[in-house]
Amino acid sequence: FKYENVKKISRVRDAQEDPYYIKNDNILINLGYKGIHNGKVKVTFSEKGEYSCDDIKMIAVPMDIYQESIGKLKNTSFELTKCKDNLIEGKIQNLTNGILQISTPYTKGWRAYVDGVETEVLNVNIGFIGIQLNSGEHNVTFKYETPFLKQGIVLSILGIILAIGFIIIEKKFFYSQDTCV
Repeated sequence: FKYENVKKISRVRDAQEDPYYIKNDNILINLGYKGIHNGKVKVTFSEKGEYSCDDIKMIAVPMDIYQESIGKLKNTSFELTKCKDNLIEGKIQNLTNGILQISTPYTKGWRAYVDGVETEVLNVNIGFIGIQLNSGEHNVTFKYETPFLKQGIVLSILGIILAIGFIIIEKKFFYSQDTCV
């Protein structure tokens, strides 16, 4: 990639050459910061081939408000109050509506509660848990429960009871009768 004499080389992994290839339809390449630009980006490929792009966007973040934006984010940090193996609790003073993301891997077993009310857990940034939050002060709780663990325990206990029952029935009816040889 090249714009205003700034070159950025970025290798995108492909399935043919890279054993660690992961399909990713959305790729973000940071071209760095270089003042006002003309909005033109030149893309070159290392090899001839057929390429397709459905949607390309160039996003320029104005740097004149960067410090102010970072300051606002610092004021809305999540204050951790309790953290155990399957429980994360904390408080947040959210200035605007938004998404709270915590750097805990997303799996289906997470449940979230905002001020005691269950809310949907989101898979954000390709693998972390997050929730939508309205502005204001909130107590947030994340609880993890292994999916189908309770059902598995119930079925295991039921299986043990049935196995013991079959053993008792077998001994009572099949081995209690006199057999002649």
